Amino acid sequence: MLQPSCLLVTLLPFTKKSLFNTQMAPTLPFRIPSSASTSSKCGISVQVGRRLSSCTVAAGVVTATARAAAKERQHNYLDSSNKFLRQALVVPASKPGLDPSTNRFHQPIVYHPNYSFKSWPAKHTFPMSKFYHTAQALLQRQPHLPRPLVRSADNFYTPLDTDSIPEAWISQPSGPIDAQFLSSFLNSNLTREEQRVIGFRELCSSDELISRTLLEVAGTVLTSNLAYRYGLATNVAGGTHHAHSKMGAGYTIINDLAVASNYVMDESLNGGTIRGVNRVLVIDCDVHQGDGTAQFDLFEGDDSRMLFTLSLHCESNYPRYKANSTFDVGLPDKMRDEEYMEVLMKSVNHAIEETKPDFIFYDAGVDVYENDVLGRLKI
Repeated sequence: MLQPSCLLVTLLPFTKKSLFNTQMAPTLPFRIPSSASTSSKCGISVQVGRRLSSCTVAAGVVTATARAAAKERQHNYLDSSNKFLRQALVVPASKPGLDPSTNRFHQPIVYHPNYSFKSWPAKHTFPMSKFYHTAQALLQRQPHLPRPLVRSADNFYTPLDTDSIPEAWISQPSGPIDAQFLSSFLNSNLTREEQRVIGFRELCSSDELISRTLLEVAGTVLTSNLAYRYGLATNVAGGTHHAHSKMGAGYTIINDLAVASNYVMDESLNGGTIRGVNRVLVIDCDVHQGDGTAQFDLFEGDDSRMLFTLSLHCESNYPRYKANSTFDVGLPDKMRDEEYMEVLMKSVNHAIEETKPDFIFYDAGVDVYENDVLGRLKI
């Protein structure tokens, strides 16, 4: 079985072609380092034949759209001078976590306290506090464990502060996100229709939401760097898989999976800290299709660098109109554990064998849980 060099797990989610009848042995699709914890639940999204469109920073390519966005710049988010890119071989963290070489209990875990914030409406459909509660669960002793998985909040890695995040990671032409859309979001200038499609409506203009959106993306970038170094890493947020290049959707604004995929395949963006990654597979197990990730074409015209997506989702669920992932596995309503695990393992094995990835992003959608009000599955 093919074994990718590293795996990133983000805690959160094909054409009509079915993989249900694929005959494969239900074995684990990748090797977990013996020192790593396997307690995190994860999801997978793979897209075959999609490319990432990116220009190197060194080339200094600036489009008219990028120039216009720069002219409109009023916000204080991101670093337009991209100073961090000149700090070669440095892990993109504002604070390091527990040294993985001495950590016997868990893989590197990335978290920022501002992933959640208190001013969020208590009864909003999107429970912003879930990131805080996930971190707290990791810090507290659970009935099935002799000790907390994470002993101290200081053991978490922390992503770069919002004003230190290189704009080149995110914004075109070097990043995958449309410069005009990014500028509109950061300057609180999204239209009402754009806010409605995203789902947060007028909350899209709040400083807290803008900040946590950027921190989440920087967290997945940091997690990918740690996964490359140590074989496995986890972000306590992320998986914003409905957002595409020019638009957010479904409670996601900037697609962290696309940004991080672009980052790991472009040495001018990662400062040479990641080398030899040319084929990335996103395994997306959110109950909703990863339609946004499926639409990215990161390195257009460059067949040497490819993004693939596998989406394992409830077929009847959002979005109504599905995109074409590399591999789409639409699941029936009310599917239960045994059937789900069989399909999951067959699908993941098939995707890895077909795409031969150098790097895997695992989008761990926990909304497949039977008590999730929007899930429709019985896991």
